[in-house]
Parts: sequence; C-alpha cells; structure tokens
Amino acid sequence: MLGSTIQVVVQAPSGRLHPRRRGGLMPLFLVMIGLLMALIALAVDGANLWSARLEMQSSVDAASLAAAARLADDRLLANLPETMNRVVEYARAEAQTFAAQNPVGAQPLLLDPNPEQHPEGDIVFGFYDPLDGVGFQPAQPQDWVEPTLNAVRVVGRRTRERGNPIPLWFSGFQGRSQGDVAAGATAYLDRDVVGFKPLAEQTIPLMPIALLSDPAAEHKASWEFQTVRPTWTAGDPSSPWPINDQFVFDHLARRFLRVGVDVDRGNRLPEMEARIPLMGAAYDDVEPRDEPNGCWLIISVVEENGLLRQISLGIGAEDLADLGGELILGEGDWLPLQGQEETPASPAALVRRRWAMLNEVAARGEPRIWPIYRSWQPAEEDQPAIVGVTGFVAARLIGAEVRTSPYPHLYLRLEPCQMTTATAVTDPSRRGAAFGAALPNPYIGKVRLIP
Repeated sequence: MLGSTIQVVVQAPSGRLHPRRRGGLMPLFLVMIGLLMALIALAVDGANLWSARLEMQSSVDAASLAAAARLADDRLLANLPETMNRVVEYARAEAQTFAAQNPVGAQPLLLDPNPEQHPEGDIVFGFYDPLDGVGFQPAQPQDWVEPTLNAVRVVGRRTRERGNPIPLWFSGFQGRSQGDVAAGATAYLDRDVVGFKPLAEQTIPLMPIALLSDPAAEHKASWEFQTVRPTWTAGDPSSPWPINDQFVFDHLARRFLRVGVDVDRGNRLPEMEARIPLMGAAYDDVEPRDEPNGCWLIISVVEENGLLRQISLGIGAEDLADLGGELILGEGDWLPLQGQEETPASPAALVRRRWAMLNEVAARGEPRIWPIYRSWQPAEEDQPAIVGVTGFVAARLIGAEVRTSPYPHLYLRLEPCQMTTATAVTDPSRRGAAFGAALPNPYIGKVRLIP
C-alpha cells in the first residue's frame, strides 16, 4: 500500500547486551607465570646447592682420609725428635692436594693450610680415641712431637665471606645470586690392629713368613733387638749410627739405595736379617744373632704354586676358608698357624722359585705385613709344626738370596716401615702397648672417618 511505513526491528544476539571486556585475566596469568618461574628458579638453584654440598662432602672426606693416611710415615720409626712436625706438614699438603683434585661446583676446593692450628681452621690436626668418648681434640703446635697424634679434621668452605660462593643461575632477580656451602670431615689412623680380613677382591698384603719376636729386645736374632733397640737412643745426638742401617728406600723411585754407594748415610731405620734354614742344615753351634729367626707359614695351601701366589699377592679369602675367613689374634694375643721351620732344599728348582718370587716383591718396593712369633711347636711324625703368631709388623723386603754361611739358609733383609690397609681388623678394647712403644701398633693402621 502506497504510503505505508515498514519498521524493521533488529534484536541483538543473546550475550551481546553489554560491551565486551578485554584483558581481564591477563594480570592473573602474569602473576602465575612469575610464581612458576620463581619456583623453577628455586628448584634449579636448590638442586645446584645440594649437588655442591654432596661434592663438598666427598672432597673433604677424601682430603681428611688422605691426610690421616699420611700420618703413617716410615720416618717416625727412627724415633728422632721433631719428626712428627715434618710429617704433619706433609699430611697438610696431602689434604690440600686431594681437596683440589675433588672439585666443588666445577672449581677446585682450596683449603687454607692453617699452620697456626686455629681450632676453626680448614685443616686441624689432633687426637682421637674411640674409648674415651671425648671425640676429636685439636692439638697445639707443641703437641706435634707426640707420636700419638692420629687425627685430622678438614672443613671445606665456598662462601661469600671467603669470596668463592656457589653461583646461583636463576635466583638473581630475587636478589640472591650466590649461595654458601660448607662441610667437614674428620679421619683418624686406627692402630688398634688385632688381625686382618680380605675385602672382596682385595687380598691381605701379608707375607707367609713369620719373624722371631722378643718383646724384651734381648734375643739378638729377634725383630725387636735388630730394628727397635737401636732406636732407643736416637734422640741423643751423640748416639752412634746403627751399624745395620745399610739401605735407604727412595719413595719416588720405589727402590732401595745402598749406603756408601748411592747415598752417603742411612735413614736411621735399622734393618733385620732373617734366616730360614734349608732342610738338613746344622745350625746348633752359631752365634745368637745368626740363629734361624724366620719360618714359613702354611696358610691353607698344599701345592707350591699356592705358596708362591701368597708371596706375590698376599693372602686371599680362599686361603682362609678353614680359619673363618680372617686372621685374628686370639686369647692372650696368640694365633696358632701351621708352619714349616725349614725351606725344602730339594729339588733345587723349588728354592730358586721361592727366591725369585721374593725378589720380585722386593723389586716392587711395596710394604708387606709380616707375622711375628715367639715360639713354635716342632713337627712330630705326621704332625706339622705349629707357629704361635703373637703380632704383626710391617717391612719392605730389600732382597733375598741363598747363603751357605754360617749354614745353608734363605737369607732375607728387611727394612721396617709404616703402612695402612683397609684389610686390617681393629679392636680398641684389646689395646696394649707393644714393643715398649706408645702406640698399639707402630707399624700398621687403618684409616677411618669419625662418625
């Protein structure tokens, strides 16, 4: 119809009655992202610090154990004054070396040497006795002359105060770009040795040869008379040089130097001459110093190859199956073992093989454990000889040879030494001063961390 008016009404879609809101959730999203990043930063840097703490503990453990092991030093056996002072300095350097070789946070751990022996220093030497319940006791510098000094505490620090903190990767925006890490460990040289036990693949570095012992140091053929007694007057400058000090062990070259040929004088470590007679030898009319003073130990071996293996490598678990898997001194510090008083003289090849194997050990310059005995029960008919082992010493074999004077015998020359071995079994409750020394065993020890 002409003139009609048409009205068009357009209705807005549902939900569009109000203006659209833009960016309402953006601030919350940004806050959540910030919190998440902060948590990630804390987790990463926390893991970094935790890793650094583990590395620090491992480093100070290694440093303290190495320093404690260094306290076993051959020179202490010479009984000369001021020797412990020098040993402490070597042990201090050993701690620094091992700490640097075990980095923390990809950097070598540097220890302050602390020569003033400040109780809170990085390296502190002292005393530890598991029986007194006192714990580690720092030593004063004047105490370094004491042969009983046996422990070292190492504290590693990477802190802002030291100027060597651990860098933090993601926490800088929180104003914390560096973290502090510190750890400590104390190790000691346990000399309360009562025996030995093989560990997994590690054999006992023990020689199947026992040496004559006389704690009173009166028998001229004994270990004590030849190696300990000459050191009793070593502190006196006027005391004569031991006549049986003819060799000096070179630790770097790992070989012996002859006095008068390679070096001008000895090291005041008197040597022992050990003699094991050949079978059938007559030795009734000889000087006391030349008497037989060594015998073979037959430790669960029947064949000759087994004995040669023990000479070369030591005593393994298979050798101790009949002895409960260990060599432990029993009641009264006495351990009966089967022995052989003489070296079989026939066939001659047997003597040569033992002789050659002993000289191979001597050429390696390695310290070995030697059982000592006071008496034996001779063999009777079909019963073997029984050797009463009463203790253990340590020595390096200088050499072996067969001699005919004053009677046919296998001759060994030994220089006392100090050594540590993880195969040692210790028991402080059985402690006793041996050989007149202040230490339970002045030759052998086991390095332990103090809990």
